Amino acid sequence: MLYSDFLNIAKRNKLVLMAIFLTCVGLASILALSLPAVYQSSATILIQVADVQNLPTTTGGYIDAQLEKVERRAQSDDNLWTLVEKYKLYKEHRTQEDKREIIGRMRSNIEREIESFETVNPHAQTGSSAGTFMFTISFRSSDAETARNVTRDLAELYVQENAKTRSAKAEEVTRFLEQIVGGLKVDVENLAANVTAFKKENVNALPEQEKTNREFLEKAEYDLAIVNENILGWSTRKRQLESEIAVSKSGDLSVKESLAELRVQLTEASTRYSELHPDVRKLKAEIAAMEAEIKSGRGGQLITRDSEIQRSTQKAANINRNAALAEVNQKLRSAQLSKEQLETKIREYETRLVNAPTIGLEYEKINRELEEANKNYQQMKEKLMEARLAEQVEKEEKGERYIVHKNAALPSAPSSPNIPILLALGVILGLGLSFGYIALISMFDKKIYGTAGVTAVFDAPPLAVIPVLK
Repeated sequence: MLYSDFLNIAKRNKLVLMAIFLTCVGLASILALSLPAVYQSSATILIQVADVQNLPTTTGGYIDAQLEKVERRAQSDDNLWTLVEKYKLYKEHRTQEDKREIIGRMRSNIEREIESFETVNPHAQTGSSAGTFMFTISFRSSDAETARNVTRDLAELYVQENAKTRSAKAEEVTRFLEQIVGGLKVDVENLAANVTAFKKENVNALPEQEKTNREFLEKAEYDLAIVNENILGWSTRKRQLESEIAVSKSGDLSVKESLAELRVQLTEASTRYSELHPDVRKLKAEIAAMEAEIKSGRGGQLITRDSEIQRSTQKAANINRNAALAEVNQKLRSAQLSKEQLETKIREYETRLVNAPTIGLEYEKINRELEEANKNYQQMKEKLMEARLAEQVEKEEKGERYIVHKNAALPSAPSSPNIPILLALGVILGLGLSFGYIALISMFDKKIYGTAGVTAVFDAPPLAVIPVLK
């Protein structure tokens, strides 16, 4: 379609086109004037983060998650219903809708929009950076003052709920860690008491006593060997004395019996003295003399002791022998007692050494349990100190804080309906419908208009054009 054809069609249907256009603009104007005015007031809240370096790498996501938690508490049903009652909101809907629907209606009129996040360093100190994060909270109402007041209260709710949430969370973490630390302390004390009792019960069988036990065992075995030698010597002496006493009681003594007695005495003396000792030399001489008598054939003769001197000497010798025998018996009993005690000690030391590996494993086990419990206890104590510090920071409001950066103001004009936009939409709609009408007319109108129409039908221009005569 040529531009001239378009103009011709528009001229022929100018009244219809004007009616369409004016109707669209009129309807848009009526809609803009008939819609109720809605006012929107906004408040800007600033979030200050004490130390951005301690936040996760996705700081925006972290702040968003924290903000959603605060928002759920700030926009709770109780808080919103309190505002509805305070400002007498939605009176026209109270008779038709219940409490939950009214609260849902109010929530739909609340908007939150995140503005920006940036990191600053107000103190110019390394590692002491702070972050600022802003968002706006808005409320729409048919009354400008109500919109402002509700927005202010909502902003204050965000600030209060953030403070309460963080403080309550810090206190809850501290109480939880205190319970954990208390329980771990009791565990450590119980395990320490078990270790002490175990060491007291197995004080001589602990791994660190193994060297000492071996030394004691070797000494006891050495002492036992000495005692056994003493017992052997005292037993020999006892048999000798008993033999001498038995022989002296018979009254008569043959040369061979005397020789046997002298040899016993020589054996005893040799164990006590050297070869050059007078007693040893004397006994050897007497033995040699008696052996000579035996060789001469007088070995079977009796040696009588009937003289008073001989009997007196024999009596004195028996007294000495009995005293010596008593002494020997006493030493044998003492040595036997020492032997029994040493054997008991040896068995005890051997038992300790045999049981040492098992006791050592058990001792290492309870020691590991104590070390692990003490390690966990120290770690949780450190976490408790951090939690108490965080709680103090929250109480002093030095942590993540919500601050009303820009309070809600009284709207100077309604945010909706937007009359210029509605009128512009009416104009655009009117023009669109007008162009559409022209397109439809050009498609369905079969009449021939002007030289262009004749040329299009006959494929040749007309010979002449007769103008309209008035």
